[in-house]
Amino acid sequence: MSKKGTGGRGKADKAEAFAALQAANEELRAKLTDIQIELQQEKSKVSRVEREKNQELRQVREHEQHKSAVLLTELKTKLHEEKTKELQAVREVLLRQHEAELLRVIKIKDNENQRLQALLHALRDGAPDKVKTVLLSEAKEEAKKGFEVEKIKMQQEISELKGAKRQVEEALTIVIQADKIKAAEIRSVYHLHQEEISRIKKECEREIRRLEQQLDEKDARRFQLKIAELSAIIRKLEDRNALLSEERNELLKRLREAESQYKPLLDKNKRLTRKNEDLSHTLRRMENKLKFVTQENIEMRQRAGIIRRPSSLNDLDQSQDEREVDFLKLQIVEQQNLIDELSKVPSVPSERDKLLRFRKQRKKMAKLPKPVVVETFFGYDEEASLESDGSSVSYQTDRTDQTPCTPDDDLDEVASHGASARAGAGLRGSRDLARRATCLSLAACTPALSQAALGSGPRRDVHQGNKTMRSSPVFDKSPASLSCPILLPEGTALICRRTSEPPHVAGSPCWVWSDPPGPCG
Repeated sequence: MSKKGTGGRGKADKAEAFAALQAANEELRAKLTDIQIELQQEKSKVSRVEREKNQELRQVREHEQHKSAVLLTELKTKLHEEKTKELQAVREVLLRQHEAELLRVIKIKDNENQRLQALLHALRDGAPDKVKTVLLSEAKEEAKKGFEVEKIKMQQEISELKGAKRQVEEALTIVIQADKIKAAEIRSVYHLHQEEISRIKKECEREIRRLEQQLDEKDARRFQLKIAELSAIIRKLEDRNALLSEERNELLKRLREAESQYKPLLDKNKRLTRKNEDLSHTLRRMENKLKFVTQENIEMRQRAGIIRRPSSLNDLDQSQDEREVDFLKLQIVEQQNLIDELSKVPSVPSERDKLLRFRKQRKKMAKLPKPVVVETFFGYDEEASLESDGSSVSYQTDRTDQTPCTPDDDLDEVASHGASARAGAGLRGSRDLARRATCLSLAACTPALSQAALGSGPRRDVHQGNKTMRSSPVFDKSPASLSCPILLPEGTALICRRTSEPPHVAGSPCWVWSDPPGPCG
């Protein structure tokens, strides 16, 4: 036991050391992952700063380009609006002039029409030659006047258009000069912005280099500290590993010693397994005997069913005897089922123990014992003794009976091993159950045997003296010769009594045949 205790402590220490080593290794891995995560975070911060700076520069550039584009579009829109306004004004002036000219021409045409109508009336009244000359001269003068008027009007329009053109050209030159000034301003602003962007870029690069340098210094210091911690932990783990290796060597030595000590136990276990096989063979032989006995029991029941019992016994308590016989039959069936279950699974002794305990509880919970009625030479006695020294059928079942298969020294070895002990206990339990079943079957057969014994001989009265009875076969109680008949000698009187608790089956009434006390007992 001391060696087992030291071995268990050594295993526990080894497991604790291995667990501590694993925990330290996991802690180091966790620290390394934390350092890698911090490095990745710093790198992501640097890249994020660079992206932000580039984005700001891009935004400034886009903003300036947008401003310049907006200014150009504003100037273009202003020029277009001014041109459209000037053109609208010129169009309105021309429309007004054209309308005034049309009104003047209409008036002139009306006057001409009136004059021509007057001339027409005069021609109708005067000579045609004079009229023709007058008309031609007047027409020439009017045409000349109209041409001159048209010429003057056209010249005025041309001069007006030239003035408008001059004004437009002056406005265009002014706008172009303003555009040039605005473009110069935009170029100067663009150059200033470019210089500012380059300056900001240089400052950002310097800041990024400074931050990277700081991060490198921090990482270097952190890694140095981590390396120092890891080296210290590695030294501790190496020392612990050396101790564990020494403990392992010691445990291996103890294991070899334990194996050398366990070899005889293993040999003993093999012997016990062989004995267990022998016990199973004996169990099978007992089962075969039990089957043979049950078959003979059935045959005897069939024989006993034909023979009638004496009228005195039938008048005593026929219905009660039939109930008791049925109860005994039920108990035989239950015992047979239990034996079959135990024989089906011989390698599970724990279930056999459970079944045996269950059977004991059921027997204890059985109905209360009935009063004993004994048939004697002088009548029926209910107060007679329950025990008989000369019983030929009932016998005491000894649970501590030593069979040739299980001697005392082997039982001690079986007790030292749990599985072999349970197997031996199961076999003994099955053997006891077989004996009980045999006893119950014999007890169930005893009414039939009594009928055979009393009915086959000469009829007699219970209160009369002994008469010579014919010998009748009865099964012996010995387990070794269950099928051997016993011849009752002549002049021997059989007493049929009913007991409530025989020694082999508790709580189940049965019939017991016993010899009367006398010189024959």
